[in-house]
Amino acid sequence: MTSLGKCAALKRIILYAIFIVFISPYASPAEDQAVLKLLLNEQDKGEFFFVIVPEGDILMPRNDFEQLGLKEGLGQDIQVNGATCVSLKSIPGLQYSIEEETVSLEIKASPSLFREQDIDTSYAKKYKPVVAQDRSAFLNYSFDYENGRGESFTGISGEFGVSVGDYLGTTTFTYQKTGDEKTAARLMSSLVRNYRDTLQTVTFGDFQAYPGPLGSAALLGGIQYSSNFSIDPSLVIFPPLKLNGTLETPSDVEIYLDGALVRKEKLLPGEFTFNDIPATTGLGTANMVIKDAYGRERNVITPYYYSNRLLKKGLHEYSYSAGFMKKDFGTKSFSYGKPAFLAFHNYGFSEKLKAGYAAEASTDVMNIGAYVSFLAGNAGVIDSSIAFSARSGEPGLSGMMGYFYQSRNVNVKLVARSDSRNYSNLAVKPSDDKAKIYSAGAIGFGGKKTGYLTAEYSYADMYQHGEASRVSLSYSRSFSERASFFVSASETRDSEVNDEILLGLHVYFGKGISGSLYSAKDNHSSSQALGIHKSPPPGAGFGFGTDILKSGDNNSVKGALFYQNNHGQYEINVTGDENNTGYGLSLSGGIGYIDRSIFLSRPITDSFAKVKVSNLKDVRVYHYSNEVGVTDSNGELIIPNLSSFQDNRISIESQDIPLNYTIRELSKYLSPSSRSGSLLAFSLNKMQALTGTLSIMRNRERAKPEFGRLFIQANYKILEGLVGRSGEFYIENIPPGTHQAWVMYQGSECRFSMTIPDSDEILLDMGDIACEQ
Repeated sequence: MTSLGKCAALKRIILYAIFIVFISPYASPAEDQAVLKLLLNEQDKGEFFFVIVPEGDILMPRNDFEQLGLKEGLGQDIQVNGATCVSLKSIPGLQYSIEEETVSLEIKASPSLFREQDIDTSYAKKYKPVVAQDRSAFLNYSFDYENGRGESFTGISGEFGVSVGDYLGTTTFTYQKTGDEKTAARLMSSLVRNYRDTLQTVTFGDFQAYPGPLGSAALLGGIQYSSNFSIDPSLVIFPPLKLNGTLETPSDVEIYLDGALVRKEKLLPGEFTFNDIPATTGLGTANMVIKDAYGRERNVITPYYYSNRLLKKGLHEYSYSAGFMKKDFGTKSFSYGKPAFLAFHNYGFSEKLKAGYAAEASTDVMNIGAYVSFLAGNAGVIDSSIAFSARSGEPGLSGMMGYFYQSRNVNVKLVARSDSRNYSNLAVKPSDDKAKIYSAGAIGFGGKKTGYLTAEYSYADMYQHGEASRVSLSYSRSFSERASFFVSASETRDSEVNDEILLGLHVYFGKGISGSLYSAKDNHSSSQALGIHKSPPPGAGFGFGTDILKSGDNNSVKGALFYQNNHGQYEINVTGDENNTGYGLSLSGGIGYIDRSIFLSRPITDSFAKVKVSNLKDVRVYHYSNEVGVTDSNGELIIPNLSSFQDNRISIESQDIPLNYTIRELSKYLSPSSRSGSLLAFSLNKMQALTGTLSIMRNRERAKPEFGRLFIQANYKILEGLVGRSGEFYIENIPPGTHQAWVMYQGSECRFSMTIPDSDEILLDMGDIACEQ
């Protein structure tokens, strides 16, 4: 017998002896007691006490039984000398036997007896993001000038915003001059409040409202109350993919979606469910590879359909808007018309059914409708909408049906809609032309190796305009990562028939430079274009674009030069043909404010942050592992392009931190509010020790406070140092400045001030310091 075997045997003998001494005096003489190793569905659960009764039953203490992972409340309770035990024989689906050679009890339980295991496969944060509530502001500006064909154009536009916590106030404005005509106007102004806990947004001011698939979008000035799922990007808002199964033994389970491993878990026996599995849109195949305790492997293949046109069960999606319709947009600052109300509300009734309603109304029109989307198994999603309207006593009706299917190689879209002659909403009047019947369909299939072929067809029968149709066939393929081409042919039937064919080629040459060749021909004309472009780099640098165009007998050339740095974006362009030459200039940028700092940047289109690394200079700062820049002499750097509500990972380079500094963390996750500025500080502690010699002046006599206690108060903290035999002292990490200090010696206290210079020395000698008492 090995040493491990001897130890295990000895352990069982000791446990059995304890059982005999403390329990067996209270057991019935007809009952046997034993300490046995328990194997539950081949899983070693350890050693337990058991009572073996003559009827073939085995009793186990209820407290031990509840620790096995089986469902609570199984079996019949039996009292054994005041202790509650469970009868294994009374549990249906449970078989057991005692193996004398291994001194063990082997139990085989039906999987239905185990507690169900729920595994959440959605993204779990292993960190706590910084949710900023700082005050900030920004101003974006743009200037454009064009001169050509005997006419000039000047355009100036801007956007100003202020953010305080989850409040954001913005306003936009424009000025345009074309020849002698001038216009200046305020465009959109609003105050937005985002609620992170409830995922809701309230907007006061100007906004765009959407009423549903059969309604019309409108610009309003008023108030809007809506759900906003973008506040929590990790929230699963579509019906999640779930996979479940049953295990008889402990097993390793791997989840593959279309051949890609997405999850791997070790599970106990019983029923299990994987929830919120991240899947791609459309038809796919899930494969569960299960390897049990005996080494046997089985595959469970499940086709699934994941759709973003549905809504997770129990989830509400809505928007309610009320105000006055905005008029003369872009030409007048405060021009509003009739009052209006727009709303829609969707609800996920199940993982396969989403339904909702929409409404819009004004003083002379009312429109209300309902729509539903449901999953037709693995065959795709069907949408259906209907709306009723009334304007000036004229009723109207509109209905729409849609079918959508997507897989790795095939996409299908079918839509049909019909409006009655008098159907209306906020944007459409009964007298406006509309479709008696409109239908459209598209089917595309292919892959990376074969290319993609798409066929489209649309037909409309208008009340006034009559019939019109269009059919097209297109094909695209990438030859490599650097080259691709497309070809498209179409026929349009309206008042006349027009056939058109398009050809295109795109080539990437490297270093941001690409070229394109384009040719088009229809029944009336033909055109060709050749272009070479270079995109500006993510940081500071140049870009350019050159296009040679030929349209019929007319030839023209376009050229542009771009430059951008951390302070703005600049462009100059020239256009010319055989008769005219024109040029244009443009510049754009942003001005930001955060933490009493004003900075220049490119246009600020989202959130930004001021990173502070103590007062250390030239520390590299990264955003998602991409270097943004280095800190200035104040240890600060501006990052102008963060994503609102996302967890932006910002880190600093450890090699740039001096050795006499300690830092708690090199990376942080920042979740800024919408278009807000945040202050993100990395806390560093300067490792610096102070030494010197202390003495106490008493009646003009100098005494050394040997083995006394030194205290210094700095930054609302009291730090303690050591004092040696001859008055030499040692204390660490006192910041620069003048601080109150005192020394305790022989039951008395002597107070004095200590001035710490700003020094990079790790060991700073303060010399002789005398304290007068």
